Amino acid sequence: MGGRFLTIALLCLLGMGLGTAYTWVNAQNDQAGSLASLEPAAGVAGGADIGGSFTLTDQNGNTLSSSDIDKYKLVFFGFTYCPDVCPAGLQKMTQTMEALETKDAAKIQPVFITIDPARDTPEVMQVYLKSYHDSFIGLTGSEEDIDAVEKQYKVYAARMDDESAPDGYSMNHSSFIFLMGPNDDLISLFSSTDSPAEIVRDIKSALSHS
Repeated sequence: MGGRFLTIALLCLLGMGLGTAYTWVNAQNDQAGSLASLEPAAGVAGGADIGGSFTLTDQNGNTLSSSDIDKYKLVFFGFTYCPDVCPAGLQKMTQTMEALETKDAAKIQPVFITIDPARDTPEVMQVYLKSYHDSFIGLTGSEEDIDAVEKQYKVYAARMDDESAPDGYSMNHSSFIFLMGPNDDLISLFSSTDSPAEIVRDIKSALSHS
């Protein structure tokens, strides 16, 4: 499967409306927070209206705008209390960075944006990201700022009650990795089934056309 399937999947999501689409997916496979059943393969997204500039706070407490990062970006949305989906996604991004040649890795910025800013303070993000590639930038902000970025990226995120989780709640969310250009335009979208090798392939393709 390639970019054509990805474009169809994106159009289906946008046409159905995010809430309806995610409800349908979860009803089909009972896999909360994932669009894996749509199986979008890695590939060029064909100009889908996803992405854009934003300003948030990094893990060092500094204000950071996406325009300050003059690189291609690998972007993942999640939260530090996530038990499985987020560690898997961030580990995949780490493996991708390690698999790239040094000259190519220098042109890529991995970014982790929290969907749980109430708990994911800069200090929490800083400690959490020590388990992953040392070039990671972690971003948090106000609820309003995070909501705005989620809408830009068409990210699904919802709080759900969970008495076993810290503070009595967890987060249900999508698990895509976004490859964005230096101008914050979407290049490729990767699902949980895509491998680091597939991500590396698309990165190399993007860099060869830059």
